[in-house]
Amino acid sequence: MARKNDTTFNFDPMNVFASFDPAKAGEQFTKMFGDFSTPAVDMEAFMAAQRKGMEVATAANQAAFDGVRAIAERQAHMVRETIEATAGAVEALRSVKEPKDAMEQQADFARTAFDKVVKDTNELRDMAVKTGTDVTAPISAHIRSSMDEAAAMANTAAK
Repeated sequence: MARKNDTTFNFDPMNVFASFDPAKAGEQFTKMFGDFSTPAVDMEAFMAAQRKGMEVATAANQAAFDGVRAIAERQAHMVRETIEATAGAVEALRSVKEPKDAMEQQADFARTAFDKVVKDTNELRDMAVKTGTDVTAPISAHIRSSMDEAAAMANTAAK
């Protein structure tokens, strides 16, 4: 069976560039977008919005810094408490004469230490969650407010 000559795939990109005329392209662009008008932008409102965004970002950064610092300080305090408790347990074990009593003291210390680790971990988790909320809440509120302002500006410009 004879194959038909299909000309749809005889595309030569060099022919496209050979016939390209920048002046005509500019005229076509002007013709297409010449009547397109952009709404006037209230630069004072735009700058106020940018300032507000920077204020929110600065406050969020400060909240993050304060939260991380508080968590680090609390962790350092917890480490000091743990070292002191461990030193106290070791000192108490030195005075024990009976192995049975030593095992009971070690078990009590391990139970107390485990309970403290769980309590401390929960406290640190709560501090981290609070820090995350303190950082993201104002940003979310600002984004919602900015979207409302943009919608209001668009409605005003459309009228």
